[in-house]
Amino acid sequence: MTMDGDYHQRSRAIVRPTFAKSKVSDFELIEKLSDLFLAQLPTDGSTIDLQPLFLSLSLDASTQLLFGESMNLLGSNSKEGAEAFVEAFDYAIKGLGKRIRLRKLRFLHRDPKWFSSVSHVHRWVDGYIDNAFTCLANEKSQSQDLSAPGNKSLLREMARNFPSREELRSQITAVFMPARETIGFAMGNVFHAIARHPDVYQKLREEILEHAPPEQPLIYDTLKSLRYTQAVVNESELLSFFCSLA
Repeated sequence: MTMDGDYHQRSRAIVRPTFAKSKVSDFELIEKLSDLFLAQLPTDGSTIDLQPLFLSLSLDASTQLLFGESMNLLGSNSKEGAEAFVEAFDYAIKGLGKRIRLRKLRFLHRDPKWFSSVSHVHRWVDGYIDNAFTCLANEKSQSQDLSAPGNKSLLREMARNFPSREELRSQITAVFMPARETIGFAMGNVFHAIARHPDVYQKLREEILEHAPPEQPLIYDTLKSLRYTQAVVNESELLSFFCSLA
């Protein structure tokens, strides 16, 4: 959103490999997070707001992929300060929207809480950056093998190409911005739709049980074969888009 030309192409070239098939097929992580998500649901038939849980699930997955460490918001031992960071990040994004709309008059936006929130986000991300730089230094000095899947994260890969803390912070934050809510809201849109269309829910269930039965391990190619499921996700997003314009 804030880059163009050769600089944008360079950034995209660095980010793209992290989202390759082999990197996003960590079904062990998905299964773990799904179990934590289901454990939050009441078993007495009472009503619950799923949206906060979807956002927590999205954050846990995205922080693991981007930073190499999950916030564990769905778990009982979430990362210290995680909720405060999320609150600061959300407030910083809202303020950023106001400043963009003000354009040259953005100097009129003097919200002390916004500046404090931005500083909070920077300190939090800098902690991950320090860890990434330390790991890379150990890799060079001790010939330590950090190429194993468990040691992979987008931040560590980007740290190899962006030695500047400020530049690296801007790059990883730009990726984290859409990861913060996109997946969570997409899941919310899907469940909102299928809850009102039991026939669609039944067809979804039949397709998933046919192609991905519980006794078989889930693989990437199986997800690609769930055509009706993909169509439901796409249609839910489309309906959400048009509703937002109404």
